[in-house]
Amino acid sequence: MIYLKKLKFYISQRPLFQKLLNPFQTYFLSFYRSLFPITNLPNDFWKIGIDDLKCFFAMTFTTVSLWIATAQTGNPNSVIAYWDGPNYIYAAITLYDISHSNPWTKYFNYPPSYFACHLPGYPLLIRFFAFFTIGNFYIASYITILFTGYLLCYSFRRLLIVYDCVSNPTYTTMLLSIIPMRLFIYHSIIASEPLYLSCVYMCFIFYKIENFPLMMIFIWYACITRIEGMLIGATIGFCYLLRFEIVKALSMFSTFLSTIGLLILHRAMFGDAMAYIKFNSGHQGLVGKKLFVELIYGRSSTHDVLYLHSFIDFYFPYVIGICVVVIVAGPLGIFGAAYLLYVALLRHIDLFRYSLPSAVFAILIGYDKLWSDKISKSMIYFFAPIYFAFLLSYSTGQIHSNRSSDKFLMEVINANLDKLH
Repeated sequence: MIYLKKLKFYISQRPLFQKLLNPFQTYFLSFYRSLFPITNLPNDFWKIGIDDLKCFFAMTFTTVSLWIATAQTGNPNSVIAYWDGPNYIYAAITLYDISHSNPWTKYFNYPPSYFACHLPGYPLLIRFFAFFTIGNFYIASYITILFTGYLLCYSFRRLLIVYDCVSNPTYTTMLLSIIPMRLFIYHSIIASEPLYLSCVYMCFIFYKIENFPLMMIFIWYACITRIEGMLIGATIGFCYLLRFEIVKALSMFSTFLSTIGLLILHRAMFGDAMAYIKFNSGHQGLVGKKLFVELIYGRSSTHDVLYLHSFIDFYFPYVIGICVVVIVAGPLGIFGAAYLLYVALLRHIDLFRYSLPSAVFAILIGYDKLWSDKISKSMIYFFAPIYFAFLLSYSTGQIHSNRSSDKFLMEVINANLDKLH
């Protein structure tokens, strides 16, 4: 904090700077203080207590409710058959030893290197729980969903505590089970988002309490869960620069060790270290070079202008929320802002999904004054049943509309290395 004192002294000696910055001094000092570690943790910080159990109950109730609603309105298998679910399960079963007879090559003519797009962090967790289910990946998938939901609650509540950025961390964490709307779907199905977000939160917790080794472990795991994990290392490196801790800032280049590991894995399993980049940037054209290119230039790969306009309508409230987060929790705000910039470059049918790491901070932290207001709380409690009923209807429709067939799913579940060779 010595640099903060020097900076305040420097400004105080220059009347012009003082005049220009004085209206924003409180905000700037709040931002700059948030970059530095806390002196001590609350008692029993890591211990699971009654507040955690409340959050776990909310997460369990919302998740299982969606499972039941999905089963009642269509097919119970939809929960693990939605979107990338079969992909992650298959990667967990085969450990990326993908033959040319795999279902994706057979039915969609995708090369085995397509699986480079599904990083190993989440499949490894499914594989871990399959050990306890004696190789039953179907049951292991459901256990993984519940576990990552609990991990999400556990890490998020502690993140809110160490940054002291909301009025009631337990209440805000309980809201996480239903807000943002898109996260309600993804914490209830086979998807890497809850695990990735948990790693993000743990990274920023360990940054705040100055535990560099554990921070790096979670950064590396985030990077092998989703490629965007590299943004965590970049954000924390930038925060160290703002603290004038140059050695620590430079040490964040070690983030790329996980990337190098992925390149080695892809070279060994698919014969091409660049398999991930070639499929996402080449085949799918996922990342563009211009901001909001889908909307501004009218070349929508989604052919859904209404969807894109809807995202823009949400994007700017996200920006406002992130500006607040920058002030009250600088590292989280910087990360959220970087993520919003990244999402603005994407060409994808589900931008709301990609924006979740930023949306959680923007909505739940940036608008905490709204959620915590006494009148707002009363309205939330009053309308919660209606909102939840709408969530179930919306989410089941989404899940049923974009899932694999039962035949395809069972072919994936029953796959084993003996059949593949």
